[in-house]
Amino acid sequence: MPHPGGGLPRRRGGAGFSLIETLVALAVVSVVLLTGVGLTVNHRRALVRLAAGREATAAVGAALEGIRAGAVPVTPDAGPLALPPPFAAVRARGLRLWVETWETGQPGLWEIEVRAIYLAAGSPQRRSVKTLVWRPVAPGV
Repeated sequence: MPHPGGGLPRRRGGAGFSLIETLVALAVVSVVLLTGVGLTVNHRRALVRLAAGREATAAVGAALEGIRAGAVPVTPDAGPLALPPPFAAVRARGLRLWVETWETGQPGLWEIEVRAIYLAAGSPQRRSVKTLVWRPVAPGV
């Protein structure tokens, strides 16, 4: 039976999506994808910062072990002593180590601070450790 207005009859009940529904769905998908890309970029930066922080912490630990072993001199009021980084791979990240020492009231007991400054994801970062080290005074010195 032909349609009274002529032409094809209109379908009612929604068999398919309208243009507005399609545009809204595309907008939602776009927002989700852009958020995912942003999270991926931030995740990469966080991994770089964590890796640089791990290397700086390892360098500070190696410097403290060098002090405990006697490889780094402990002198009173000498000011900050710059140390080369113990690992070649860390030098590329701009790691610098400083050691500062203070005498305590006890003979042979030193307060030591090792500071590390390095670059991570383009911004300067710092690590610092303070500890006490026992260096007994040799008799007759």
